[in-house]
Amino acid sequence: MDAPPSVDVNALHWTLTTLDEDKEFEDFASRIPGFFNPRADAGSDATSTILSLMSGPKSERSSSDPILGSRLRELLDTCLPGSSLLTEEQRKNRLRVCLKCLWYCVKAYNEKPEVPLASYVRGIFASPEVIRWTQTEQDLSTRLLGRCFGALVVKKLASDITSPTRTSFAAITAEMDCISHILGAIGERVNNWLGQDGGIELANVISLASGELKALVASGTKGVPTDVVDIFEQTLSILTEGIDSSHADANVEWDADQVAQFHEIYSKFANARVPDLLKERLRYISDRLPPSSYVKKAEIEIPSAKLDSETTPSSGIPQQPCETQVPIDGIRDSGYGNCSTPA
Repeated sequence: MDAPPSVDVNALHWTLTTLDEDKEFEDFASRIPGFFNPRADAGSDATSTILSLMSGPKSERSSSDPILGSRLRELLDTCLPGSSLLTEEQRKNRLRVCLKCLWYCVKAYNEKPEVPLASYVRGIFASPEVIRWTQTEQDLSTRLLGRCFGALVVKKLASDITSPTRTSFAAITAEMDCISHILGAIGERVNNWLGQDGGIELANVISLASGELKALVASGTKGVPTDVVDIFEQTLSILTEGIDSSHADANVEWDADQVAQFHEIYSKFANARVPDLLKERLRYISDRLPPSSYVKKAEIEIPSAKLDSETTPSSGIPQQPCETQVPIDGIRDSGYGNCSTPA
C-alpha cells in the first residue's frame, strides 16, 4: 500500500495512541511498508516521519519510549512462544508482520547514512534474546525474515561505527556487541573485518546465506511467501553494495577463510530449488571474489602475514583485547562462532 500524499508526524503519533487493541495495531503495522514505497508521493517525508517515531525522545530528561517502537515491542511480546494467547497460525502471522515492519525500517535507516540507527531498535529488537528467538522459530519464513532484519542491522551499525562524521563513541561497545552476536563472531574478529575493505560485508553475506542453508537446499523456497523471498533477495542485493566497491579496488586483500566459506555456500546453492534470481545474486557476488585458486595460494603464503595481522591493529577501528571485551548475553567471547545462537 502506498503512503498517503502527506504524512504529519503529530497526526500519526495521535493515531498510534488511539489504537487500543493489538489487532488494530497489527493491521496498522502491516501497512507500514507502504510508507517506504519510493513511488509514493510523500517520499522522503514519509520515511523520515516513520523513523522519527522509532527513535527515542529528543530530550534527555524524557524517559518515554518512542511511540512506534514501543507499540511494536508490545505487539512482538504477544508472539512469544509458550506464553502467547494466540493460535499458532495467528502468532506466526503476527510475528511476520512485526519482522517485515522492522526490516523496512532498518532498510530505510541504511538509505540515510546521516541518520544513525536508533538505540531503541538496536537494544530492543536486535537484542541477543530477540535475535536468538527469531532464528530458532519453527517457521522457515519467520527465520528468514529475522535473519534479513539482523543482516541489515549489522550493515547499518558497521556504517555508523566507521562513519568519518561520527562525533560520539559512547555506544560503540554496545554496537560492536550487537554485530558480534548477530554474526556469531568474537569482537576481535569483527574489529578486523571492520578495518578491512569488504570484510564485514562478506561476513554478513556468509552469515545470511548460511543461516538457513540446510533448509533451503533440502526443500528450496517451497511454502515461503513470495514477499518473504523478495525480502531475502533484496537483503542480499543490499549487502552486495560493499563487496562491489571493494571489488573495484584491485589492491584489496580478501580474507582467504571468508572466500573459501562463500564458495562452499555458493556451490551448495547452485543445485538448490530456489528462485533463479537468488542464484544469480549469489553468482554475482562469487564473480566479484577471488577464485578458489586464491584460497589455495593464500594457504601457502599466509603464515608470516597472519602473524603480522595479529599484532598490527586494523586501521580506523579501536582495538580491544579479548580479555576485556564486554560479554554478550552474559557469556564472554572466546572464539569465532561462540556468540552464535545455540542449536
